[in-house]
Amino acid sequence: KRQDLEKVLFRRNNTWRDYPLEVPLTDFLFSRAVEFPDATALISGTEHIFYRELFSTAGRLANLLRSRKIGEGSLVGLYMQRSTRLVISLLGIAAAGAAYLPLDPGYPDARIEFMLRQSGADCLLTESALAARLSFDGGTVLEWEGLETLLPDFHTSPPVLSHDPERLLYVLYTSGSTGDPKGVEIPNRAFVNFLFSMSESPGFSRDDALLAVTPVSFDISGLEIYLPLFAGGSLVLPDRETAVDPVRLKEALADPDITVMQATPGTWRMLLEAGWKGPLKTLLCGGETFPPDLLDPLLAASESLWNMYGPT
Repeated sequence: KRQDLEKVLFRRNNTWRDYPLEVPLTDFLFSRAVEFPDATALISGTEHIFYRELFSTAGRLANLLRSRKIGEGSLVGLYMQRSTRLVISLLGIAAAGAAYLPLDPGYPDARIEFMLRQSGADCLLTESALAARLSFDGGTVLEWEGLETLLPDFHTSPPVLSHDPERLLYVLYTSGSTGDPKGVEIPNRAFVNFLFSMSESPGFSRDDALLAVTPVSFDISGLEIYLPLFAGGSLVLPDRETAVDPVRLKEALADPDITVMQATPGTWRMLLEAGWKGPLKTLLCGGETFPPDLLDPLLAASESLWNMYGPT
């Protein structure tokens, strides 16, 4: 019995790994563009963007932001619809050394303005169609449409960042169900650790493609966006309407190239009720308690099924 106890307490809990603690996340991501320049990095609607193209644009954006004094120590509110420009903006902000504060356009304006004000954000990066909705007096407002015309004037190589493992990658706000929403600060070292762990187990390869359905205001969206790019695979980003509609989502999952998806039990249940039966290589389920009645149908629809919790 003592041997069994030691096995559980020590061997299974021995999760120590040596990983490059001080290397910025963007160093890993941008290196993939050098390794796999002509591989498909991002699919959004009819757009198929190669690694070279995605990271060249993100590098230009990072240098543009630096020219506006937005870099290490800055916090950028990111207020955009789900699209390729959202992913480019996430990468560009991080490559500039700044942290981002994801703001979901589906949230009430008052909540978004509270988060901007309470967080002390230096800048708001948004789109012209959304900019008029908010009142932001705390710093610079940058609209993508204006920046896009300036991007060709900037270099594609990102700025060189200091090797500070405590530099923030993003700030994520809680729901506020127990009071006012609170900002949780996620440092670079924690998220790099998370991606190294996830790429080892459950694992993700260059041949995998992940269908990302979670809004960026939820922490597990970081897994969906960054893990494919970290591993040299493909990120498939459906629009908001597809991400919340089980019938459209079922149609999106009919693509045989998609191998991985993460969703809440509620989303998986809606998919099963819509007639989806798989197959997926890897199915991730998190965000809520796993209901026992979903176990058999989800196992039948996947090669492997994982019960997940978010990186925060």
